Amino acid sequence: MVYQNILTAFDGSKLSFLAFEKAINLAKKTKANLDIIAVIDNQLLKDVSSFDTDALHRITDGVKNQISSLVEKAKEKNIVTNKYIELGNPKIIISQDRFANPHDLIVMGATGMSKVEKLFVGSVTEYVVQHSSCNCLIVKK
Repeated sequence: MVYQNILTAFDGSKLSFLAFEKAINLAKKTKANLDIIAVIDNQLLKDVSSFDTDALHRITDGVKNQISSLVEKAKEKNIVTNKYIELGNPKIIISQDRFANPHDLIVMGATGMSKVEKLFVGSVTEYVVQHSSCNCLIVKK
């Protein structure tokens, strides 16, 4: 299958960096557009903001900086790239038709950053695979 629009989910974990590399290689081979999405978990922000607003700003600024550097890396390889930074529940937002529907493929890591999520073998990933309307490529290593 030739992909035209690829979405890669990024959370700063090792596997999300590997998923980005896989997505960028696929986009280059198939001449696809590559969109990058990072979803800042609003539950995490609520917990952080209740005691440290500086930490809240560091988290959001860090995500913005990481995504911007990924976009630059893709543009260096002449890949058309858009970025989305969303606030909410990652599994719900990534699998929404607003993101999944215009894409042929979602590329994401098998597990995310959260230590709790790792215990549940990538609950975000599992949810996206089950609920998105497009194909998914799950990167394990």
